[in-house]
Amino acid sequence: MAFEVRNGLSTLKHVCTPIRNGKYYRQLLLNDIPIIQGYYSECPTCYGLLKTGYGIEKVKNKELEDIRYSLNQNYTNLTDAFLSLHPFLKLLSDGHYVLADVELAPTDGSCFFYNVSNALTSCDASCDMFFDEYETFGFPAFLYPTQSSNNIDDNRVEYYKQKIKQKEEFRGLAYYEKRFICALLDGHHKAIACAQLGKKLKCLVIIPMNIDENIMDIKLENFSLTNQRFKSLNPSISGMYYTIDGIHSIVNDKVIHEDFSFEKINQWADCIDEKSIRKLEFFLEYKMTLDEKYDFIFEKVIQNNKVSMPSYRKAWEVLLRKRNPHTKELVIQYLVDHSMTDSCWDLLVDYLD
Repeated sequence: MAFEVRNGLSTLKHVCTPIRNGKYYRQLLLNDIPIIQGYYSECPTCYGLLKTGYGIEKVKNKELEDIRYSLNQNYTNLTDAFLSLHPFLKLLSDGHYVLADVELAPTDGSCFFYNVSNALTSCDASCDMFFDEYETFGFPAFLYPTQSSNNIDDNRVEYYKQKIKQKEEFRGLAYYEKRFICALLDGHHKAIACAQLGKKLKCLVIIPMNIDENIMDIKLENFSLTNQRFKSLNPSISGMYYTIDGIHSIVNDKVIHEDFSFEKINQWADCIDEKSIRKLEFFLEYKMTLDEKYDFIFEKVIQNNKVSMPSYRKAWEVLLRKRNPHTKELVIQYLVDHSMTDSCWDLLVDYLD
């Protein structure tokens, strides 16, 4: 649904500071307090750096509090949702927007969304994707937290897990940040519940269209929003959601059929030329949609000492998702044959722990 804001309060807005060479700082502010922060390049296929902001629960925004009840009710349609969000939408700056009902993965494109760093960290989902002649431009796909992980109530998470099992239709609320990332404004308990059940979170996403950035002299601030509380969710969710490269592959259906046939992938694993290695690396990012018949290709990669290190490590990452006796044998043999200085030693030791 498209809508226009006139005489908006500009309480929820993006501000940015140009730096040099097409780089700039950017913050999403609520009540003049940053709730997500980034360092970006104008280059669409260059990774941006993201860091957390001030916990949204500390901002004390009345309009957000007022709409939480409707977000927790059974969803009916986008028109009703728009009307219920009206008190909050008036906080936007003047301009055109889209309100979309979207399923978002509770990850940042690689790990569980609550395991992001409080420091500036490269984010795969903060750039558009390019592979050979195919390009995928960003759209809402992943989540970034705005609420402190210390504020999460396990009982509330369990409450939403039961709601999901009962097939109740509630929604989260998110604001489109950039490329494939959305800032989750409300629904952190729901997102955790979804992750524990292997589901995506359905969100009402506010997407700004052609809104002029507010140019200000800003500096990225340091906050402690996240911790390692949900570290255990990383391995369990890794096989349930697409990575950013997996999304690129799905969007570009032609790439899948032309470049990701079983025979070609097996052929790349036997080759050591630069083009084959590059395609193999991309395939390894696409791994989540593949069945077990591909496993032997990953084993072939780790046994080929001429394969580039990125492919070698990614192949191990795939294999380590399988907790079975055969994988354990591969890990033990690796540890016997290698030393602690090897680039994958940490991965395999963590697997045994």
